[in-house]
Amino acid sequence: MVPAKGVSGYVISKAAHVIWAQKAFAPGAVRTNIMRNMPVTDKQGEAIWDAMDSKYPVGRCEQGIDITNAVAYLASDQASFVACTILVADGGHLAANINMRFD
Repeated sequence: MVPAKGVSGYVISKAAHVIWAQKAFAPGAVRTNIMRNMPVTDKQGEAIWDAMDSKYPVGRCEQGIDITNAVAYLASDQASFVACTILVADGGHLAANINMRFD
């Protein structure tokens, strides 16, 4: 993950939070997956969401079903070997290091 300019303090504190949660909830051999808050579309602010859609590598912002599918995967037997990691369900946003400013 690459932090945007000017938010390194926030990113450091968020990383500390993630590591704390991993150690607090999975100190040993307990499998734990953490779902983070993600923006989910609603009827308000459609113009903002439309502008954001074009910035995602997959061509749209995530929808509620995308997060639901990620959580369902983590709760399934298919994720039985997934442990102590963060599943990033963001449509490629972090990997592309997208600037979300709308100047």
